[in-house]
Amino acid sequence: NGWFHSTFLWRIRGAIDRLLRGVGTTRGRRSSSGLRVNDVVDFWRVEEIRYHRQLLLRAEMKVPGYAWLEFRVDPVAGEKNRLSVNAYYKTKGLWGRAYWYLFLPFHHFIFSDLIKQIERRSD
Repeated sequence: NGWFHSTFLWRIRGAIDRLLRGVGTTRGRRSSSGLRVNDVVDFWRVEEIRYHRQLLLRAEMKVPGYAWLEFRVDPVAGEKNRLSVNAYYKTKGLWGRAYWYLFLPFHHFIFSDLIKQIERRSD
């Protein structure tokens, strides 16, 4: 069904990845209704799952470093939960740092509405 937010930006990133001889965004999921460790979702690989608590995805796209995307669900007062999304990046050298800071504004744009979109679709 595409991405929750900024699909056109993810498509551009996938095209750039393919140009760099990376995996791109053409890989699909094993199952549309479930995930398990080592499953592939586009250029992400499921690295860890704690059901109803955490999903950790490792980027397999071409980047000068290592990148992860973490979704966490933490209980709050009552029967409510808080969803947080964190991006982690371990740089490789000067180019890795330059890459991170160059794309930081795009990450703010992409992730700013992500949780709202997930919440809207979960109703």
